[in-house]
Amino acid sequence: MIKNKINASQGDISLLMKHVLDTDGNGYIDFSTFKEKFGPNMSRLVSVPENELHVPNLCPNKEKLTEYGKRSQSLRSSVNVVRKGFQPEIDASK
Repeated sequence: MIKNKINASQGDISLLMKHVLDTDGNGYIDFSTFKEKFGPNMSRLVSVPENELHVPNLCPNKEKLTEYGKRSQSLRSSVNVVRKGFQPEIDASK
């Protein structure tokens, strides 16, 4: 794995084989299993805590754009709340 520039420990590799690739416990995977499991959408095989969405980021996709839009909208509203707290009161005498 290091030769292919994939930084994974032996434990990581064995967990990947046991829980994702070789779920039957054969100790190997055949070509049909390889064909089903390897590909651009491999992340769907691994459960991600906190329900974070993982999709390829090299091309635009609707799911990620929607997620980023919601995040930026909530950040923008939080910044506006803080800004209003520091805004001086309007002087009515002028």
